[in-house]
Amino acid sequence: MSAIYQKELKSYFKSLSGWLFLAALTFFGGLYFSLNNLIYGSPYLSETLASMLIVPLFLIPILTMRSFAEEKKFKTDQLLLTAPVRVSSIIFGKFFAMATIMAIATMIFSMGIILVAVYGSVPVAETVMALIAFFLYGCICIAIGMFLSSVTEHQFIAAILTYGFYIFMILVPSFCEVLLGADSWLVKVLSILDVTTPFNMLFSGIIVPTDIVYIFSALFVLLFLTWFMVGKNSFQLTNNGKKNLFKTAIGTVVVIAIVIAFNIGVRQLPTEYAQIDMTQHHWYSITDETKAVLDTLDEEVTIYVIGSKETVDDGVRLYLDAYKKYSNKINVEYKPLDTYPTFAAEMTGSYMDESGMIVVKGDDYRTVSYGDCYVIEYGYDSYGMLMDYVSGIDIEGQLTAAIGSLISDEKYTVYFLEGHNEVAIYESLLSRFHKGGYATANLSLLKEKEVPADAVTLVINGPENDLSAAEVTAIKEYVNRGGNLIMMASLDIKDTPNYDALMESYGVNITEGSVLESDMYYVYNEVPFAILPDNEYHDITASVYNSKYTLMIQSRGFTVDETAEGMDVYPLFSSQDNSYAKVLTPEALVEFEEGDAVGPFMLGVCTEMYTDSGELATITMIGSPAFIYEDIDMIVANANTDVFFGAVNYGSDVEVVTTIPAKSIEPEYVMVNSGLKLLYTSLIVLLLPICMVITGIVIVIARRKK
Repeated sequence: MSAIYQKELKSYFKSLSGWLFLAALTFFGGLYFSLNNLIYGSPYLSETLASMLIVPLFLIPILTMRSFAEEKKFKTDQLLLTAPVRVSSIIFGKFFAMATIMAIATMIFSMGIILVAVYGSVPVAETVMALIAFFLYGCICIAIGMFLSSVTEHQFIAAILTYGFYIFMILVPSFCEVLLGADSWLVKVLSILDVTTPFNMLFSGIIVPTDIVYIFSALFVLLFLTWFMVGKNSFQLTNNGKKNLFKTAIGTVVVIAIVIAFNIGVRQLPTEYAQIDMTQHHWYSITDETKAVLDTLDEEVTIYVIGSKETVDDGVRLYLDAYKKYSNKINVEYKPLDTYPTFAAEMTGSYMDESGMIVVKGDDYRTVSYGDCYVIEYGYDSYGMLMDYVSGIDIEGQLTAAIGSLISDEKYTVYFLEGHNEVAIYESLLSRFHKGGYATANLSLLKEKEVPADAVTLVINGPENDLSAAEVTAIKEYVNRGGNLIMMASLDIKDTPNYDALMESYGVNITEGSVLESDMYYVYNEVPFAILPDNEYHDITASVYNSKYTLMIQSRGFTVDETAEGMDVYPLFSSQDNSYAKVLTPEALVEFEEGDAVGPFMLGVCTEMYTDSGELATITMIGSPAFIYEDIDMIVANANTDVFFGAVNYGSDVEVVTTIPAKSIEPEYVMVNSGLKLLYTSLIVLLLPICMVITGIVIVIARRKK
């Protein structure tokens, strides 16, 4: 085998094929690396390698098409078969020679680690795994090409067959899955030919033994089939050729059947015991906080997952496996949409997207929407277009909160006043309440007459129509019970005297108009009534103090009422000294005019007071009616709702369930200046591949002159 290996390896570097392969792979790899790692600044070489898996499919036939087809064409295969060398040695010698070239290409890619390490931080384990996965992927593609080269004596046909198989394994299984469903027997059979999918988890930083078994099984089967196709010619040279060929064919079928059965058996093993999280920050491993919650389970919890195990989101499946692995009280059942299309609707009354979950304990349940499992951020691309991207994983936070709220005996409800055209509360905000262990409900005081006893917070979100005197009385009675009241002011052009008077009864005076800033440094997008205020320090604003901007659109201003007694008023947000207030009617000018009230103003306050019964009541007042409006909150990366939840938690003073924050997957970006980016890109994409091609040409010319 050693002699064949050396001969084959030298032949690739004595001709142009080996050099062209390395040059082309380096060129495309350099393009992907420059774009993803240098220009966009990602430290993850795994992303670069995963995104360029299509490249080896086009280049590897350059190596494999001549491996056996050329031997057959020139009848040199007969010399090999009659030589004192085993057929297996021939196969492995040729395979390892091509695998060595693939290894050289992988080593060239690994040089990118040095650049990333110099200008950023390298996730070592994930990068090493990705390099190994890329090499193994190339080896499987080589084995496919070798086998197809062994069935013909024409290099061109061998290359066409290889390309055809690559296209088939990429397109057909996924197409059939969409057409027939993941549970179709045909899809499961065709999935055997899908050699790309088993590498997905490796490139994500997760070692799944079933995928590893499949990868090496595929290599074994392909090399074994090549051995049979090459070896059958040697059987025909013997006296009992047909008999030996038949026995070998039967043996080949049996061996392949055993390998397939072994893979099927491995896939039946519990997946929760068969995965290793190698990601830098253990993104798919449960935390000690979750383990503490699971330790308190006294009865079984069943998690119904919308979708089949094969089609649900990989992250969701990995976390579910981690929960099952840790606690035998956790059961997971998958409900494929093609088999159970109405399961979620029948259980919860509403439909759920695939990968959504229903967590059930006894007769109670909680839902986890797939849309809440990941943190979506918004930003602008290089063309100035608004785009969204995943910045965090919140699967564990959502699941643990759902389980924890089922365990908790206490139910804490946040009520939202309705009936006055209040600003709508968006769905993801409600989901955040549920994650924190709160229930939510709408409240009409025209019907109920009083705030329910289980209310830990009452929210009045910028009503357009005024409250009645009876509603104001009911709200004051709630506050006198030691309640937590959060109020967003109405627009200055709305006629809400009762509501404004309710706010002023808690130690402040409210401006007639909205506050505007004359200094454009403190406004958003040069709009004077879109204010970026100073965040004052308070427990409510602690999450954004000196770390995030908040945004106040058409905010009313507050000043302390010096005549109020028994109340402590604390500022949350403040405008600048040269701010002013005016009613923003369609005809009004936004510039300062004589007679306008002059700042600074408080744009948000927290009033604390002891009631007659000795209870501490908390009233948070925010000047902007759009403070927790989704589009506004998105601009400041959820800073407004961070403050809002700070007010809920501060004033509620209750023990809620364990809340695990989303795990950030924001990378530590690679920072390279423009000049160096251009230099490195030129070296990797142009100079290195050109040098390889020139080297190959020089070697070929030198050989021909001998």
